[in-house]
Amino acid sequence: MARRKIYKTALVVLALGAAMAASVAQAAQVECLPKHAKLMNDPRANPALTRRGKGLAIDQDKLNFSASADGEVCITWRLPPGQGRIFSIKFEKVPDVQTGRGTPVGADAFSCGNGKRPHEYVCINYNQPGIYKYTVWAEADGSQLLPLDPYVLNGP
Repeated sequence: MARRKIYKTALVVLALGAAMAASVAQAAQVECLPKHAKLMNDPRANPALTRRGKGLAIDQDKLNFSASADGEVCITWRLPPGQGRIFSIKFEKVPDVQTGRGTPVGADAFSCGNGKRPHEYVCINYNQPGIYKYTVWAEADGSQLLPLDPYVLNGP
């Protein structure tokens, strides 16, 4: 009986380890490709974050893109070196006015991961129409900073 319990515990630990490895793999490095070069130097594709007390500040509260004019966009968020590390950005479609519910965002809307440097985080915006709230999670000096919740507006 004890061996079965140990075996089941080991399987659970292995499964959790595999899930964590998959999660890390999903947050692997994302790079801007040559097809993203059109907006590479555009400020909308390079929002600047700064550490402000126990939280974050951003230079643009809304990032506006047009599917017809901009196409697929590579967005790179940056903290100044030494001010911390961005470890996650999660997107949610803004709640429907009728229902008041937000919609989870799939990989068809945004694909995100670590940038080339520890203070960078990159997302490919596939420019699906809608208003998206995103949450930036970062850490500095071994502590998690208060999250920041700005918007991306994708128009036709």
